Amino acid sequence: MLDMGAESLPDPSCSSQMQLHLSLQGAVPHNGVIHIRTAVPNPTEVRVEALIYGYVRDDLADGHSEELEDAMTSLAREEGLCFAATFHESTSGDGTAFAELTQELKRADAHHVVVPSLDHLAGQTIPRDILLAKLAQEAAAQVWTIDS
Repeated sequence: MLDMGAESLPDPSCSSQMQLHLSLQGAVPHNGVIHIRTAVPNPTEVRVEALIYGYVRDDLADGHSEELEDAMTSLAREEGLCFAATFHESTSGDGTAFAELTQELKRADAHHVVVPSLDHLAGQTIPRDILLAKLAQEAAAQVWTIDS
């Protein structure tokens, strides 16, 4: 039996239009594809792309947030990931959006973040390394950049 609860994703470009929470009995995952064994000769195939979230510091975006988000979405698509949302840190830079991003990664069991550059995490190496370590430790997140 396949039990699916679903919640809509914001990005219509994802081949998977829903984040699926699967309770599988008789399903065998193989290479990111779930084949469901049924009495029907043609098994149903469900593809679920991993989620990736964007993070942008508005003070560094210099009015180009839309272009940066387009570039992050393109990178996600090229890497076979589903771009879910962008968290914008306000110009006051109090860290609220970063904390919300970390919470969302844990809630969604997502492990990918994309930033325009590592400067969007922090301009100096030590604070940047602390934030990268926080993402890795709390959400097992890999950070991607569009400027590399």
